[in-house]
Amino acid sequence: MKKIAVCILTLFSGVSLPAADYSLVKNGHDRGAEQFTLEMTDQTDSAKKRVLIAGGDLLNPKRIAYIFHGYKPSNDPYKQDPSYFVSNWSLTVLAEKYQTVFVLPDNGDSVYPSESTENSTSDLKMLIELEKIIRARYSSARDPIVIGFSGGVEGAIKFTRLTGMREIITISGNYDIFSLPVNEQRFHSRAFGNKKETWEQENPLLYLKQGPTLNLYLFCEERNPVNVKQAAKLMRENIKAIQITDLRNLGKGYSHNWDFLTSPGILHAIETILSGDPEQIMLLTNAVKGNSK
Repeated sequence: MKKIAVCILTLFSGVSLPAADYSLVKNGHDRGAEQFTLEMTDQTDSAKKRVLIAGGDLLNPKRIAYIFHGYKPSNDPYKQDPSYFVSNWSLTVLAEKYQTVFVLPDNGDSVYPSESTENSTSDLKMLIELEKIIRARYSSARDPIVIGFSGGVEGAIKFTRLTGMREIITISGNYDIFSLPVNEQRFHSRAFGNKKETWEQENPLLYLKQGPTLNLYLFCEERNPVNVKQAAKLMRENIKAIQITDLRNLGKGYSHNWDFLTSPGILHAIETILSGDPEQIMLLTNAVKGNSK
């Protein structure tokens, strides 16, 4: 564990990476959001990442919000494309209402291996570079927030820690890849290999235990045994480096789909968190606790 912790801390402090320049190139609109391509400049064989931005025309936004979708295979049966978050969560409306710029990178079916930060065209490295570009473009009054759903939570956690952000919303995520069912472990093996030390290094729980205090809003639908167990595992860990606001009760009766993500409880909670109003957030937390009794 000591060796792994040193590796993570090295990432936090900044490693020597291959020199590369990145840029965002606008190439249209998608469901009201601006569509960009994040790419390396002066590279003929560079990877390119699609990025949607809602509220990008705000001159002085109050905050930046990053949204990480879940696993998106080629046929996308769960509709995890970033554009669905733009339309189903009415992000262009929320952008204006809360003076928030929403940034939605298309991460495909990535599980974000942290070792890939040394690869200038990897998902996680490109996401870190995207954050630098967004930070240079917008001077927000409040700290950024990261939102992850399903498989996107793994990337959201690593992205949050590696960029030094302090607030995250996790919805139906994986926190301990060692506790996943065999079929989901196989999926991670394709990205991480089978060495135990690599899995320990890539485990979201390790990232959550490192770095400054992180405010984490925890959501999970009731009818998904895997993620219910994952959320319970996170709570049992009692990690000192994170402060958890437990909102799992809002998932009662729901399954792992857009019915849950667009339920009144979820939408109201996300708006409340985006508002940044401590009194309203406290009221939300107390209401959820009251309903769980």
